Amino acid sequence: MSNLLWRQQKSSQKSIEMVAREFFSIIDPSLVPQVLLLGFELAKPIDETSFFLEPSGSDLGADDFIKIHELARQPGTDEKVSKVKSSQKRITGSQIERARFQAYKLAAENLLMVSPAFEHKQLHLSVPCEIGSYLVFIVLSLPKDVIARYFTLQKSENAEQNQSTRSFLESAINVFLSESWGALKDSQFKKRFMDRSSEELLKSAGRNFMTSIQENIEPGSDQVSLFDVFDNVSLLRYEGSDAMGKILLAKQGHSNIVHKLRLSKPIPLKDSRKVRKFLELSDPDSCVLCDGEYITGLGMIRGDYNPKQKSLYCINFKGHYKWELLHDGNPLLSVCHGLPKMRVEGIDRNYFTGLVNQVFKGLNASQTDRLWDITLSATQQKAGTMLVISDHAKSEARRLAGQCFKVEPLVLTEELVSQITSIDGAVLLDQDCVCHAIGVILDGIVSDKQGDASRGARYNSAIRYFGTNHPKHLILIIIISEDGMINLIPNG
Repeated sequence: MSNLLWRQQKSSQKSIEMVAREFFSIIDPSLVPQVLLLGFELAKPIDETSFFLEPSGSDLGADDFIKIHELARQPGTDEKVSKVKSSQKRITGSQIERARFQAYKLAAENLLMVSPAFEHKQLHLSVPCEIGSYLVFIVLSLPKDVIARYFTLQKSENAEQNQSTRSFLESAINVFLSESWGALKDSQFKKRFMDRSSEELLKSAGRNFMTSIQENIEPGSDQVSLFDVFDNVSLLRYEGSDAMGKILLAKQGHSNIVHKLRLSKPIPLKDSRKVRKFLELSDPDSCVLCDGEYITGLGMIRGDYNPKQKSLYCINFKGHYKWELLHDGNPLLSVCHGLPKMRVEGIDRNYFTGLVNQVFKGLNASQTDRLWDITLSATQQKAGTMLVISDHAKSEARRLAGQCFKVEPLVLTEELVSQITSIDGAVLLDQDCVCHAIGVILDGIVSDKQGDASRGARYNSAIRYFGTNHPKHLILIIIISEDGMINLIPNG
């Protein structure tokens, strides 16, 4: 159902969803979002004339939200409003209004979550935007099974304690909804829908998440941006060598940290060059110690750490302009060339087989199982590699003969994959796992609309090759990076 409330209503929904797909695909291509606009008149009962969903054609209708006014005023849902009103402090109308809007947001979430349409989705709603006499919510849904792949910090044991952002994805969702809310509010007056690029939004999400981590370590300590500090350190070289090593991030006196060397004059984190120089002292037996504002010395972890405390983190520098954030050995964030992402190690089998069957229609279970086994074996290549599965593998091997090792066609085995992926270049095979060439240097036409400057030559050559040859050929490319990140093209 879609009553037209304002002229840009339909285009706003489409614009937000388009930005969402670009934004979340950078984090993980399988995070395919859906966006709805939900609106209703605050002063009227819900019916066909006072309610809308954009886009139209949804299974949901006015009848599903008929109780929203009642729910927003129930005890619990309306708890924040009650707390504001019962406060002894002087309050303003805007405070009550914000609390009332939060109550409506919670009521809308509760009504949406019981819908079968969102059974396998995780829902996120923006705060409502006032447009005329309507409250309008941005409803973002993401696949639960994809979100479940990622490590998330545990909730605080103390329910009264401030619950900080528990994952980079959560921070990214918050930034996206906030930015979209501002764009929606201004959409009635501006021709351009959103001013900031997806890359800018991701960096904001990275900064916000690292600020949340800083708050976990030492509440109220926000003198430096940890994201920018560590990014700057990863960019610097020392005597020609790239940044490698680890920094342990915890407040001074942490029970699980022991000093091996203590600086009499700690190094301010703002001094990136000194921090980079000191990082050279890190080795497998000792890490650089940091309290969130200063480098205090060298040390190591001792004893059993309780991850529910969320008070001890590791910054792992992995080479030029690359670093990651770990908690209790689990990856929270990966940053490459200034762009934060979720670190993906391994491939979800259901996602892989679904994509294989989408690209190569008509394959039987035996064929997809063999492709899965070969791909899984390739992911063990520590130096990284690339598989190109093509229905034109035989003719492509002939065409690229001058820039590959063309081989007599043979069915790949898991043991053989480990051997042939040890050299640079791609492995070219067909959908029956028959290999036609190894060490393939892919070609393709360079386009300013394709590629990712933050990624290496392997990824960008795959993008060029796919863009040049698809849809003439059916192609699936699996890219395994040295840092453990795995991408699939298409959708990767």
